Amino acid sequence: MSPISRNILVTLLIGSALSGCSNEADAASGSEFIAENIQGVWACEMENERDGATLSMVGHTTYSPTGSYEATGLGVVYFETPFDQIRWVATSSGSFQVSDDKLTITTKKVEAQRLFPIGLSGVEAETVAQIENDLISPINNSNEQTSDYTITRLDTDRLDTINTDGTAWKCRKKSEANK
Repeated sequence: MSPISRNILVTLLIGSALSGCSNEADAASGSEFIAENIQGVWACEMENERDGATLSMVGHTTYSPTGSYEATGLGVVYFETPFDQIRWVATSSGSFQVSDDKLTITTKKVEAQRLFPIGLSGVEAETVAQIENDLISPINNSNEQTSDYTITRLDTDRLDTINTDGTAWKCRKKSEANK
């Protein structure tokens, strides 16, 4: 698997888990966050540039009081121009824990489906096929994978995290009216 594909895959697998909130969540004090403040539905986004391509993701995640989560997201890899892109939808499920300023996501099942590529006039067909194969094939599995995120902000309507490779997620609480 190429370095870009491996980086995108890891970001997709773990990142698609992010987005959640609670209507009753209070602003956290100090560096201690509690799982109850994460519970609910979040809409999240991230954009990360690596190895000449940009990965953009948007998604929704529901964190339940039982410690489980379910997520759905849309991922797009942009190449040299925004008109050259590979898109896919993914779902994931598993569990989550909060300890101090860490959000630990354990992904138990991930499924992805490729959407038709757009443009890609400047990218060789073999490269597109390899990237799609590297992205989609390994995603559709039920191998457990755990990742830690540092919570950089958590209040009643915002959850921001960053993982060890520097990928930052910005999340907004979904209100009852717009779920």
